[in-house]
Amino acid sequence: MKQKVALVLAGFGRVGRELCNRLKFFPDWSVKAVLRSDTQIINFEGIDLNRLDKFESRNCEVNDILEKIDEPTILVDVTADDSMLRDWKVALASGAAVVTANKLPLCTALEECKHFFEEQARVGFESTVGAGLPVIHTLRNALFSKDYDINFEGCLSGTLAYIFDAVKRGLDFPSAVKNAHSKGYTEPDPREDLSAQDLARKALIMNRVLGGTLEMDDIKIQSLVPDEMQSLSTAEFIANMDELRLPLRSLEMSTPRLIASGDSKIASIELLDQKNYQFGNPTDNDFCLRSATYPDGLRIFGPGAGPEVTAMGLISDLILQTKTL
Repeated sequence: MKQKVALVLAGFGRVGRELCNRLKFFPDWSVKAVLRSDTQIINFEGIDLNRLDKFESRNCEVNDILEKIDEPTILVDVTADDSMLRDWKVALASGAAVVTANKLPLCTALEECKHFFEEQARVGFESTVGAGLPVIHTLRNALFSKDYDINFEGCLSGTLAYIFDAVKRGLDFPSAVKNAHSKGYTEPDPREDLSAQDLARKALIMNRVLGGTLEMDDIKIQSLVPDEMQSLSTAEFIANMDELRLPLRSLEMSTPRLIASGDSKIASIELLDQKNYQFGNPTDNDFCLRSATYPDGLRIFGPGAGPEVTAMGLISDLILQTKTL
């Protein structure tokens, strides 16, 4: 890196903490703000990442902070907040770049976010699909290299892979979900994973990377959440997870997985028996791109969930976006 770059971090959960631990080794990046929903740490001289316990009541918005920073800046979004869409637009309009693990702004109505997917956009979102695995990079390489007949499929939820693996090893389904939640593998509301909404967002992002125009409602989804539990609050759902049950047909499968598949025109999430997929560790993802160049498939395999690998994906995008400033 040839220039000092300012970072504004939105979100400070497990991923945000792990990212800050890694940023200590990159002196050319200076974190100016760490923002949570109602608290903040701000220091325009640069925050000491070894002292991230001095949060104060939040009194600044992202645009207020950006206006006071003179250096090239990257907004890093590790929230799960769809309202960050507004802050992305503000950041990009100010000349800053955006790096994110937050899928929601990329999955809003296409008219609101299609410019984020353009080749020249200063938005890095590798960590939204496959955490640190180069899934988005691979899709874009195929597209920009003028490959054609591109389609994708794979087990792209490390969370669900972990849960299914735990059940296969003898743990009951509710306990497997609770264990995944306690380890930080699920979204804050586990229904985002179990309903396949989180996986559907990944499929939608991949469709849009390939130039597709799908909306969330266009994706066919098979959910693992009973209808009667859909309307519960997050706290109520977590308190009642003992009521969860796997679909009976999954019990007949040797390797049940929710699989995302699609191309530039369609996308779906289905419960399938994936005997031929590779699985090493419980959270592993197995992604396959097929195209005219790769008719038998180009496969990417590895861990696809957890704060460490997500933070690594964010660091990779930070390096790339720093070069655009």
